[in-house]
Amino acid sequence: MTILQAQQLPYPRLIGIVGNPRAGKTLAQTILGELGGYLPVDDAAPLRQFTIAQLGMSHDDVYTQEGKAGHVEILGKTWQRRDILGTLGVHLEEMFGEFILPWLAIRDLDPAKRYCFGGVRKNQGHFYRQHGAIIIEIQNPLAPPSPYKFDRYNRAAID
Repeated sequence: MTILQAQQLPYPRLIGIVGNPRAGKTLAQTILGELGGYLPVDDAAPLRQFTIAQLGMSHDDVYTQEGKAGHVEILGKTWQRRDILGTLGVHLEEMFGEFILPWLAIRDLDPAKRYCFGGVRKNQGHFYRQHGAIIIEIQNPLAPPSPYKFDRYNRAAID
C-alpha cells in the first residue's frame, strides 16, 4: 500500500501511543508514518529542547533510551537524564495543568494531515481522545514498567 492509498482510507487523524519505556512506541510511530502517512509528533519536545539549549545535553542524551539512562552532574548533584526530563514535565503540569504538553503538541497542527503521538503518559490519552484521537498500547514483555511515576499511563484511555 502506498502512502497515497493509505491517506484515502478512513483512518483517524490522530493516534496516541502508550507503553512502557523501550516497548517499541517509536518503532510503531515509524510504521504508522510509513504505512499510513502519519507525521510523528514529539509531545516532549519542549522538555528535550530546554535540556539541550539550557543544560548542555546532546540530542542523543534526550532522544535515545541509552542517553536518557545516562547521568549528568548539575550544580553538584547527579541526575539521570530521564529524571530531568520527567521532573521538568511534572513542574510544567503543576504550573499549567496536566494537559500542558499535549496542548502544546496539538495547538499548531495542520487539520488536513494525520499525526501520531509516540509518548502519551499519565492521563494525556484522555486529552488526545477529546481531540479525536484513538489511543493504542504497545506491550512488550521485555519492557518492564518504569520506576518513575511520570512514565506511567492511564489504561482507561486505551482504545
